[in-house]
Amino acid sequence: MTTGAKKLSTTVLEMKFMQRTKRKLEARERKKQEAEMKKNCFGNEDGASDSGSKRPDFEFSSDLTVLEGLKFGRMSFKGCNPEVEKLMVYYERKMNGESSDSDSDYEKDVGDIEMATTLRGGAKANKNKSIEKIRNSFAGLNESSTGEKLNFIDVRKRGAQPNWAGPPKKTRKSC
Repeated sequence: MTTGAKKLSTTVLEMKFMQRTKRKLEARERKKQEAEMKKNCFGNEDGASDSGSKRPDFEFSSDLTVLEGLKFGRMSFKGCNPEVEKLMVYYERKMNGESSDSDSDYEKDVGDIEMATTLRGGAKANKNKSIEKIRNSFAGLNESSTGEKLNFIDVRKRGAQPNWAGPPKKTRKSC
């Protein structure tokens, strides 16, 4: 069916026995229209003649870092969360390639050696306190519930002494 060929009339194509032919002709017409639209939108499929002169309108990239205005992580505005705002400033400078200021929060305020000596000294003080508590608790065991100190003498001598656990108890006289 060239451009000079005659076409069948619509009444003939709508007859029952011509339905298959009608579908084939519609499919051919649709393909021709799609080919024309594709040629208008994308140009030549060869790409050899126009490749240097025309740049494509769209570019596909699976890398998310090329997105315009990409910001790092959490965000905060107008002093609502100052810690997050400091992080925002830090990562913005890092993305721009600027060096961080000397007053950055990520620098060490206390050296490693100073921190170790401070913490070790605290550990010694805590250890001494715990030893003192243990000594005091053992010293308290020498006292009975009445507050009298027990006389811890050799067990053999205890029975010989009448007041080894405090003053002798008074006994009732029976009449």
